[in-house]
Amino acid sequence: MKFIFILFFIPFLYAGEKTVTLATTDWPPYYGKKLNNGGPIVEITKEAFKRVGIKSKVYWLPWTRAQTEVKNGKFSALLGAYKTPEREKYALYNSTPLGFTVTGIFSINRKDKTVDKLEALKGKRICHLRGTSVAAAFDNAKFLSKRAVGSESSCMMMVLKKRVQLVAGSQFVFGAILKKLNSKASLNPIFIFEKTPMFNAFSKKSPDYEKIKASFDKGLDLIKKDQTYEKIMKKHGF
Repeated sequence: MKFIFILFFIPFLYAGEKTVTLATTDWPPYYGKKLNNGGPIVEITKEAFKRVGIKSKVYWLPWTRAQTEVKNGKFSALLGAYKTPEREKYALYNSTPLGFTVTGIFSINRKDKTVDKLEALKGKRICHLRGTSVAAAFDNAKFLSKRAVGSESSCMMMVLKKRVQLVAGSQFVFGAILKKLNSKASLNPIFIFEKTPMFNAFSKKSPDYEKIKASFDKGLDLIKKDQTYEKIMKKHGF
């Protein structure tokens, strides 16, 4: 019976020769073309594929374009994505998170106080990254005054110049931007949504996407079990 199980299982793993292509954008400290080995999420992804004998390559694009290209099947997967109902229509997510980020709404004014309801932020100008999800509660809050821009760096510049009052997104990403700008400002959490998991989203239009996803799941499980995952995260400061 054991021999029969092995024969049944193997065909569901990817055994192709092609390189798996992943599209993403610059999003320090999690991933970025100027980060060491592309950042922790890229290094984890490539190591997981390597463990199961699959070559992988990362392409750096604006986030909106990366999503469109994956949706159309030009790339195998979108790297480091949140789960959203819209993406689940065209992509299959890997089974366990690659990592987590804390999402929320932030100010750089220390006098601003935390709120326990989003309704308390009516009338406040809030900047966020165009084409991405902050959190379901934020995405669906039509009563908020939102300004969507092409990068979190633009959001941070806008709040520093007082063109908006708040920014919405990842606490660690905004913190990394302030550090890069050598700004004396610090983030003041106004409303925290959740600890948000990140995944790789495999395009349903890419050949063998289910087998590639299954193989990646196996590789990720292997590097978590032997603590390679933990070592990579610690190397990058997490």
